[in-house]
Amino acid sequence: MKSISLSDLALLVAGYFGVSVAEMISQSRREFFCLPRHVCMYLARHHTRLSMQAIAHFHGRSDHTTVLNAERRIQKQIENDIALKQQVEWLINRIREREEVAATAVGVAWIESTKHATALAG
Repeated sequence: MKSISLSDLALLVAGYFGVSVAEMISQSRREFFCLPRHVCMYLARHHTRLSMQAIAHFHGRSDHTTVLNAERRIQKQIENDIALKQQVEWLINRIREREEVAATAVGVAWIESTKHATALAG
């Protein structure tokens, strides 16, 4: 299930890395801001249904190839950097927790609406 919004994802990633969303999506090329930005783009590709163009636009970039580059870069770094792999896995676990909560909320709402409809019909 892919239900996290890009803005929620950006808040999660920026908070984890100790930067603001504004700093993360800035034009800065400092690694301190680039790494969270690239991780956010990587996670957005895998945990949202958004196009690369939409992800690029959110991050203040005009071209979808920036997202493709970030995705490839993070994937390669994850293979070679155990610390980054663990950081990304931690973030993925938080995303999955949010998705589970959202799915549960939808299920509960559906059950409640069904009970209500049944009560009205009966």
